[in-house]
Amino acid sequence: MSRKQQILIVDDTYENLKLATVFLRESGFDILATKSGKQALNVLEKVSPDIILLDVRMPEMDGFETCRRLKAWEKTKDIPVIFMTAAADSSSPAEKVKGLMLGAVDYISKPIQLEEVLARVKTHLHLNSLTKQLQEQNALLQHEIFSRQQTELILQQEIGDRQQAEAALRESAASLRKHNRVLIELARNQALHQGDLNAAIETITEATAHNIAVERVSVWLFDKTGTLLKCLNLFERSLNRHSQGVELVTADYPSYFQALIQEQLLVADEAHTDPKTSEFSESYLTPLGISSMLDAPIRLKGQTVGVVCLEHVGDSRYWTPEDQNFARSVANLVSLALEAQERKRAEDALRESEERWQLAIKGNNDGIWDWKINIGKTFISTRYKEILGYKNHEIVFYFDEWKRHVHPNDLERVIAATQDYLDQKSPYYHVEYRLRCKDGTYKWVMSRGQALWDEEGKPVRMVGSTKDISRRKRAEEKLRNSKAHLVVAQRVAHVGSWELDILTQKIIWSEEMFRIFGLDSTKLEPTYAEYIQLIHPDDRAVWEQFVGKAIADGTFYEVDFRIVRPDGEIRYVEGRGETIANEAGQVKRLFGTVIDITERKQAEEALRASEAREREKAQELELALSQLKRTQAQLIQAEKMSSLGRTIAGVAHEINNPVGFISCNLTHARAYFQDLLKLMELYQQTYPKPTPAIERLTKKIELNFLIEDWVKLMDSMQMGSERIRQIVLSLRNFSRLDEKELKPVDIHEGIDNTLLILQHQMRSVGVSKAGRDSGLHQAIEVIKDYGQLPKVTCYASQLNQVFMNLLSNAIDALKTQPSPRKITISTSVASHHWSVVNGNKQQTTNYVVIRIADNGPGISEEVLPKIFDPFFTTKPVGSGTGLGLSISYQIVVETHKGQIRCISALGQGTEMIIEIPVNCDSEAGRHQAEG
Repeated sequence: MSRKQQILIVDDTYENLKLATVFLRESGFDILATKSGKQALNVLEKVSPDIILLDVRMPEMDGFETCRRLKAWEKTKDIPVIFMTAAADSSSPAEKVKGLMLGAVDYISKPIQLEEVLARVKTHLHLNSLTKQLQEQNALLQHEIFSRQQTELILQQEIGDRQQAEAALRESAASLRKHNRVLIELARNQALHQGDLNAAIETITEATAHNIAVERVSVWLFDKTGTLLKCLNLFERSLNRHSQGVELVTADYPSYFQALIQEQLLVADEAHTDPKTSEFSESYLTPLGISSMLDAPIRLKGQTVGVVCLEHVGDSRYWTPEDQNFARSVANLVSLALEAQERKRAEDALRESEERWQLAIKGNNDGIWDWKINIGKTFISTRYKEILGYKNHEIVFYFDEWKRHVHPNDLERVIAATQDYLDQKSPYYHVEYRLRCKDGTYKWVMSRGQALWDEEGKPVRMVGSTKDISRRKRAEEKLRNSKAHLVVAQRVAHVGSWELDILTQKIIWSEEMFRIFGLDSTKLEPTYAEYIQLIHPDDRAVWEQFVGKAIADGTFYEVDFRIVRPDGEIRYVEGRGETIANEAGQVKRLFGTVIDITERKQAEEALRASEAREREKAQELELALSQLKRTQAQLIQAEKMSSLGRTIAGVAHEINNPVGFISCNLTHARAYFQDLLKLMELYQQTYPKPTPAIERLTKKIELNFLIEDWVKLMDSMQMGSERIRQIVLSLRNFSRLDEKELKPVDIHEGIDNTLLILQHQMRSVGVSKAGRDSGLHQAIEVIKDYGQLPKVTCYASQLNQVFMNLLSNAIDALKTQPSPRKITISTSVASHHWSVVNGNKQQTTNYVVIRIADNGPGISEEVLPKIFDPFFTTKPVGSGTGLGLSISYQIVVETHKGQIRCISALGQGTEMIIEIPVNCDSEAGRHQAEG
């Protein structure tokens, strides 16, 4: 699972902080919230968020100073900072310039619009990610150029009199400079950065074709499903023509597309024979005359999204390292063009979002006002006038005119609140009062605003909004009138309520609270401390923790706890509470409710007991299902081995015919070459002075070396064909498709065939050791100590499977072991005596004993008893099924009536011992007689 992007929000306004935190967390972000710049700097000591939303106007340390410190700090200087400020601040050029000069990337106006915040946050997170990717790619390009230049300098110092090598180096350096010059020109192309993808791709393909002198250059992109590759642009140099639209189905060319995803670059000097590109030979390469291909995958955000194809027409072309590096760089430029296109789309979306915001402001139901204090000019919006019943042309509001409209009983309070804010005694301007309407009536309104101060601390401008809250005020009046009804409702619903004054610790109880706690309602409420003592001692600390956190954070709490009535009865209750803060955000009161949930708790306890019984039943069913799955897996494994045997036999048969053909024709090839050699010697004797053309060809093909190497070549081919014949024979013997019935079998032959199949796993292997250079593990040595064994009547293919499982386990155990690494295989014959039931006869059964031992790390005492359990494995996930030894146990013990056991200890290796009766039919009879 990918990490959530983290946002740090810094705002001393609790409502703004809570609103933004909840919305952005629901939008999928990890949110950190602080109320001041100092708290934010402390938090940043421990974490590194992806973006910071920073309020401008804060006490102690404002947003500008906080931003300055962030940008001066190495750890946080690259984290994007978005200022949140009132509309007046954001519209002031001076304020904007100040914030942007300090390093902020954007401004968000208050009151904040959640959709705007989300859009801007996503945009700047994406832009920051793209910037980092571009910086990394530029760094890689600069590093590549620097590396080339260093290489050129070193080579120039070393070559000395090697004139030929020096010329080659100059040519390579010139090519590199040419490539770099073209790459720099392409990187500066405006279309690449402006999101015009088609224009950028056309420029890239054409410049690439001319620079590297290749006939065809094309850019292809996968569709959304990844099953179709479509040509975005193809430039043909000889025709000076661009085209597009050709499509390739990925399933038609599996080898090519697999290599495209896995490799950094596809270099095919001989495209018709290269395994990665030969699939195109008939349908694509031959019709177009393409001989060589150089393809660079286009990767975006770690995924392969397309490919840049360079196709040479004519004779085969050797792609130089400079060509290959240039192709990679071109693919990177295409990636940048794709990223620029995505960035442009994001910017267009942001622009559209800002237009919507402007429309939203116009359609806002609040009245907007702008008071330029220093010049005494005031602007009020049409909606402001509509709230008071005026048409737009009927009134012009100045400050004195506004004061005349304020209710006389509210004027002194409003003026005082305004002056306190402008004198910066109060951090907020938020006041409710009454304004006179055109018809002489009064409306309740709520005004909020944000001021701007000059460098001397004098207020110069104040912008805010005025909202009609008459309905709310009428509702509050109704609420006050309905308090009497609340007491009745609580009694009916069995809900008690209480209220605590944080400062005085005075508590007020409703009548229902007395009933729930079993107290006399005619007496005074208990004190807060006495209330806490009524809580069950075991629940008291938890309750105090929840309530204390709610008061400290200014939030709510919800907790179930027990109370103890005066008569000793214990009751379960559900407690809920919410804090009430003043205009400054300080918690003054705590309001709580209590509901008696004793009956519900009793019902829940009964339900938990029922669930426990159901879980026991579910565990029994799960155990039965596990047994069924194990049996099913064993059947599937058996079918896999049967299918593998048929496949091996088929492959062996198909390989045997062409190998025989090759082996037979090697003798004729030797003879033909000898005849040609004699003919050539006769020509040399007859014409001792060859022509210049013959002499040049003789030197070019290195005739003497060719004649000498031919004999070695034929010998190696003869050895290879003989090796293949032996492997084919071993595969056929291992599969034993024609031996499904009991029949006499040579055990040694089965073991040898299995060893031959596994021989490639026992060769020398290069390994890396911590703190040292790469080393080489010597091949595993197999020591055979075969006894004289009779043929054993058994199921040959099944025993071969047992040998394969045991030897594979031994090889796996030795892979990480230092030399010497040994596997010892010994065989012998043993006898067991048994008596016939109800008789005096004694019979003897001969057993073949096979011991397979390794000097690996061994098996611990805890693991040893479990090794034959189905699905038990000590190998890493994906390296084993845990069925190998379990199936081997079934084959030996249940099918062949034999025995299999393991002797092992940590550090002393492992020995597997198999005992198989020479005649399984007689052993089955013994079991029936004993039964």
